[in-house]
Amino acid sequence: ETQTITMTQKAEYIYIESLGCGSLRIGKNLVNKENLQKLFQIEDPVLIEKSENVEEIQDFSKLESKRTYMVLGEDDIEDTPATEGEFQEMTEEERHEMNHRFQDRKALRTMNMEKVRREFIKEKYVPKDPKIFKFDEKTDLIPEFVEAVKGGDKEKIMSFLKKETDTKIYSFKMFTEDFCTRLIDEVDNFERSGLPVMRPNSMNNYGVILEEIGFDQFFLDLLVYVRPVAGLLYGEIGYSLDDHHSFIVEYKIGEDEDLDFHYDAAEVTINFCLGKKFTGGSLYFRGLLDDPSTHDEDFQFDHVKGLGIIHLGKHRHGANKIKSGERYNLIIWFRNKALREEAERQQLACGCKEDHSHHINLIFIIKRFNSIKI
Repeated sequence: ETQTITMTQKAEYIYIESLGCGSLRIGKNLVNKENLQKLFQIEDPVLIEKSENVEEIQDFSKLESKRTYMVLGEDDIEDTPATEGEFQEMTEEERHEMNHRFQDRKALRTMNMEKVRREFIKEKYVPKDPKIFKFDEKTDLIPEFVEAVKGGDKEKIMSFLKKETDTKIYSFKMFTEDFCTRLIDEVDNFERSGLPVMRPNSMNNYGVILEEIGFDQFFLDLLVYVRPVAGLLYGEIGYSLDDHHSFIVEYKIGEDEDLDFHYDAAEVTINFCLGKKFTGGSLYFRGLLDDPSTHDEDFQFDHVKGLGIIHLGKHRHGANKIKSGERYNLIIWFRNKALREEAERQQLACGCKEDHSHHINLIFIIKRFNSIKI
């Protein structure tokens, strides 16, 4: 029987890391053997605390909010050395083969975890505003933006954009104030549910991946309006956009306060400030990754509710510390699916040859937790 989650108060979250397949933030009320097995795709999962003196967590009612735990299964230690000495005695070829097996298992398991997680959320989540998940230009986009894009007049589109830098950063308004408020309310509602949340990316700890909670088609529909703008600004790469990764990032004192220098796993990025009330937290830009002549760029952009920016994914940037309040931003990584898949294949191939860090992590865990029978 399907059990839905009713939201009455904010959930008490814990963090659960897997070995090589990411981590989840999940409500304590949802942590049980059945859910761990399903969400992490592990047979007979064991939950352990990450600390100096660790034992298997037998009583889930004693889990502490905001603490980090690790889930392990038999597959996590399959074909790996039992001691650090055994690892050091392995040849480079043996390490490469072990890494290759790990990468294969990781890819399959990660894919299955995402599929199961989406099904789990779809089955249990009760939206606050079901209509928000279906894109509607009349309620979601400001009329001036729709008119400029639909008219197809390049001059009109450009007049709607404010050029911020010669490296093609532009600011503009797109979403209605009502949509911004409704989206924040829906995200807050989801986070009260305690349902599993993956980190939105490799750097932000707080936020929600929107396609996982039902917004996938929404942003594909929005892409119809964004593609003419991106194409006009960035040429062929902008016109070729056909996919997205969309998420909310949240900044607050004591949680995520800033963001380190980086570039995005996207062809084109839109960063849109939804609110709430805050001071500080401006973005800074330092030029395009593949153009050293732009690396002395020093541009700062102050977030304003209702205002967004568009830039190339390869534009190097970061976020300064928030000074007060809470800031919610909608980040949309627009992508060319074929280019992203090729990049992932190359990264995987590179990892199989060079990345042995997870082996050390495995050995650390095995040595630290050798009293636990998996």
